[in-house]
Amino acid sequence: MMQSYLNKDRHSKLLAILAGLARIRQALFLVLLLILVNSDSAYATKVLSLSIYNGMNAVQKDLEKEKYHQALEKLNALLERKAKLKTYDRAKILEMLAVVYGALENYAQAIDAAEDALKLEAIEDASTNQLRYRLFHLYLFQEHYPNALRHLEIWFQSEPEPNVQSYFTAAQIYAVTEQMGKALSYALNGMALLHSKPEYKPRETWFQLLISIHLSLKNYQQAGEALEQAISLWPQHLNHYLQLSAVYQELNRGRDSFAVLSIAYKNKLLDKEFDISRLTRLYRYHDYPYKGAIIFNREVQQNRIKKTEKNLERMAKAWLQAREWSQAENALQMAAKLSDAGTHWLRLCQTSFQNENWIKTQKRCQNAIAKGGLEKEESSAWYLLALARYYEDKLFAANKAFTKCKSWEATKNECERWNLHIATILQDREIEAERLRKEAQNKETKKQEREEGIGKILQLKGKSI
Repeated sequence: MMQSYLNKDRHSKLLAILAGLARIRQALFLVLLLILVNSDSAYATKVLSLSIYNGMNAVQKDLEKEKYHQALEKLNALLERKAKLKTYDRAKILEMLAVVYGALENYAQAIDAAEDALKLEAIEDASTNQLRYRLFHLYLFQEHYPNALRHLEIWFQSEPEPNVQSYFTAAQIYAVTEQMGKALSYALNGMALLHSKPEYKPRETWFQLLISIHLSLKNYQQAGEALEQAISLWPQHLNHYLQLSAVYQELNRGRDSFAVLSIAYKNKLLDKEFDISRLTRLYRYHDYPYKGAIIFNREVQQNRIKKTEKNLERMAKAWLQAREWSQAENALQMAAKLSDAGTHWLRLCQTSFQNENWIKTQKRCQNAIAKGGLEKEESSAWYLLALARYYEDKLFAANKAFTKCKSWEATKNECERWNLHIATILQDREIEAERLRKEAQNKETKKQEREEGIGKILQLKGKSI
């Protein structure tokens, strides 16, 4: 479960990174246009023919006004001139065509133009390198990753000072193509450059990418270290806490995992029921049940944890573990009322039985039986009901319940013994009652005889007078 969470989170981040690339396409090509048309290095070692130079100036004016279609027409006209073009002239026109096609989002033709320009091997090294980097982006927009990476690798070999972003761009494409070893190498180079150059400011996306790569390679120790740095830089971003907690679990650092989640809660970052419920379970697991129950109860009251049967049952367990019996009973009663089955009523019946509250035991066991769904546990409900009646001296009612619980194998023998026991008690009571009845009758007879004797004596005395 933990691994699937990490994989899902990593996949969503990679998709978000690619979506970000798409959003900056237009801006990127506008920048490239400015680089190309204003670059002094483009003309440092070779010179355009005068007619081509004038034509390219006219194209530049169109580009400054964002008249890309007019610029495209002028460039095609230059290529189609009858006079033979110098190799250098053709290469520079194709280079410009690649930029204009890119600005128009016609990436296939932009790629063709750029590749044709490179094949001529006429452009100076600096421009060639720029063109390769441009080709990398063009192939990237088309999702032709192998070609994109081929040009990027060549660009890295000839670029004297790659920046941090270029390393992470390479890393993300290798990650998308599931070449995680190379992705990690570029990401680590990017991080090394970031830490060595104070002019660079950390970006969260760079850390997220490095973390995702480490997780893909199951480098949990390194992923944890990167997440610790990310939390120190962006302490209000919940996802870093959740990931670090999951990573600590993978490293068998359960208490650290619990601590990270607890800090996120104290910082008021946890807002989803799943994460809050997980935290309360961790409190119970690490022997802090009372704190977990307090949090659970608070979140239920604030409706951030839904008042469902299952959640109320969990809260009851937390209170039970904390030995807060009345709180546990209240939570379990609420769960019982929401349930379609009698299971929770049976648990309440068992609690009342342990407390020797025979009236509550009978009521709750009857509720459990009435709701049903107890399956094999129904025998326990009848058994406890019978015992509660017995201890209240309701022997006939108890006898009926013991007879009912003989229907299950688990309680059959025990209930039969109770039936016999009650039958013996009832028989003894009947014998005793008969004895008492006869004794009372004898007393009454003797009383009457005494009274009759006294009467006769009084009559005799009366006659003698």
